[in-house]
Amino acid sequence: KGFDGGSSTVTVVAAYSPLQVSVYGGKDPGSFLAGVAHAMIGLGPSISEVLVVLSPEVMQYVNEAGWSRQQVQEFLWEKAQLPAREWIAWRRVEHPENFTDQDQLVGCVADPSRITVVAAGGAAGVYIDVIGSWGNSRSVTRKIEVRS
Repeated sequence: KGFDGGSSTVTVVAAYSPLQVSVYGGKDPGSFLAGVAHAMIGLGPSISEVLVVLSPEVMQYVNEAGWSRQQVQEFLWEKAQLPAREWIAWRRVEHPENFTDQDQLVGCVADPSRITVVAAGGAAGVYIDVIGSWGNSRSVTRKIEVRS
């Protein structure tokens, strides 16, 4: 969100309940992030933002594989899309008449930048939380200034 790695920040967001995704079967980000993308699909189309919270262990896997935060965002965005006809069939689209191309891919979010990836938590295991923003809200991040 525009801060250097040494900065302390706080991010707040109006959000739905988190969905915990367990990571099994390897350290390859392409494998375990596919499950995260499937969880994101459960949020529905056109969410304003999705927070993806990686445990320290999972973040280590991502780093060891050489993936950047942007690569994680792009991978999740690409995999969390469905054709409009599927969203419509599942009754997840408020105005289906707006989709003239039923094969058009529609994502959970408008673009990869709407997926906020953060590392948080302790040494509790290989877990990822998926948190959809509430309504049309977006997260806000501010730098924490420590005063002596």
